[in-house]
Amino acid sequence: MDHLIAYILKVILCSAIFFAYYLLALRNKNFHPYNRFYLLSTAVLSALLPLLHISMFDFSSNNAEILALLQLIGSGQLPDVVIGAAPKAMDWELICLISYISITCILLIVMAVRIARVFSLKRRFPRRTIDKVNFINTNIEQAPFSFLNNLFWRKDILLSDQVGEQIYKHEMAHIRQKHSLDKLLMQVLRAVFWMNPIYYYMQRELLLIHEFMADKKAIEEGDGEAFAKMLLATSYSGFQFAP
Repeated sequence: MDHLIAYILKVILCSAIFFAYYLLALRNKNFHPYNRFYLLSTAVLSALLPLLHISMFDFSSNNAEILALLQLIGSGQLPDVVIGAAPKAMDWELICLISYISITCILLIVMAVRIARVFSLKRRFPRRTIDKVNFINTNIEQAPFSFLNNLFWRKDILLSDQVGEQIYKHEMAHIRQKHSLDKLLMQVLRAVFWMNPIYYYMQRELLLIHEFMADKKAIEEGDGEAFAKMLLATSYSGFQFAP
């Protein structure tokens, strides 16, 4: 259990150092693809770096314990051995370990349930394929939103309208740039390392970067007025994939 606690603390420390550098040097800069790569790679590195053990710098030895045992045997003064079963105390370390794993499993199950709900929506409503993207026409309030290669649309939003066209470009940018995979990765990391608050802030920044990238793609071929209307139309809607 001590090794697990030390590992988690090292993960928190590593992620805090990486995220501090992001806040000081990279945040609010205009190179969003690099910031996206930095947050994803450092989130994974924070979990992997504490696992590395460089043995060439480990000079610890148990020679002193071995010599003391040999001297004890040579003197013939061995301690008395009492055979009997002592009352077993409650193993708090095991309880803590089981609790930690249980919370991780619950978070992963919640995540799986939410994914299943998305695919159940896909089966409920009619869909057609456009440029290898499943276009699902729905009547749910959370739409429009996208997940993997699925675009969940709302029937009362017209694609022929300026606002509808901008929203469509925005969601297609999320799909083309595979932002759902980033969210899935961060969700798994947050489920496994739920005691690490830094991953929450990393994920929040990553979601903002996704929106900046999609907005930039949506406005490339459109005008600012239509883009502003889209932001107003979608300010209280949307789907956040998070447990």
